[in-house]
Amino acid sequence: MSRANVATPPGIVELSSENARVAFVPAMGGRIIALDLGGRQWLTDGDRGGITECFPTVSACTISSGIPSLGGQTLPAGGEIAGRAPSFTMETHDPDEGAAALRAVTEWTGERAPWRYVRELRVIPDAVIMRYALTNDGKEKLPFIWAARASLPLGEGTTVELPDSSRTRIGAQQGIDLLGVSAEHRWPKLRSAKAIVDFSKPDAVARKFSCTLFVDLASGRASVTEGPHRLHVEFDPSRLPHFEVSVDRRGWAPFGGGPNASSLVIAPRMGVPDSLSEALGAWNGAQWVAPGETREWEVVFRGERLK
Repeated sequence: MSRANVATPPGIVELSSENARVAFVPAMGGRIIALDLGGRQWLTDGDRGGITECFPTVSACTISSGIPSLGGQTLPAGGEIAGRAPSFTMETHDPDEGAAALRAVTEWTGERAPWRYVRELRVIPDAVIMRYALTNDGKEKLPFIWAARASLPLGEGTTVELPDSSRTRIGAQQGIDLLGVSAEHRWPKLRSAKAIVDFSKPDAVARKFSCTLFVDLASGRASVTEGPHRLHVEFDPSRLPHFEVSVDRRGWAPFGGGPNASSLVIAPRMGVPDSLSEALGAWNGAQWVAPGETREWEVVFRGERLK
């Protein structure tokens, strides 16, 4: 295996194989800005577009004093890795495979606590593989929430497929009453104050609203279909027990002025809700990694063109 260290991260890094391409920007916290699979580019663009890594929190918060490792610390939205350029390495592990042999390795280290967070990105025919390793280099256990949040355009034909009857909790709601934050439902038909709504067709739920749903999955596969194109997200549910579905229908904003575009965020996750401080509180949804422990997991995006 050969390795090339890149001292100054390039503007855009691309990896491609047969029917698969991914592009990311190291200087933007490793954000993935293009995901071409199944004959379609799936991601939205703009400041909130693409696939964004979040660790050790999703939303900004202040951790209560007395919590190991991070007690008393204030964490920004997206956590410490959001927007912070990682170290960057390109590796070739089998020259005979050509471009498919390339993998991009990005690594962050903690500033508020001693940890190392590594993402390996690799492309094979019809799929993009994202492998992760989190190591706690400190002497105290480390609490965290992790998510890789993929923002997709939302249209009339967008269909979201998750296992029926999966436990679903409300993380946030605006412009729609889904019986309040932390209310429990069963996917895909959720109870609102006025009716039963089907979130497998999120664009048809209401005219203007936004919400975040946390779905507990027993099987590690979720799918989004757009016309003849389908995107599968595959993972081990014993390692990634939660899945986020967030909907922003027509740029809902409480006082107007939101962009006239709808988006759908899907994200395999460890830990709920978005705030690590809340996860350490009533939600009891934080994850922990012990001193000296390395936690590893994998997410695969796979494309399919329907006949």
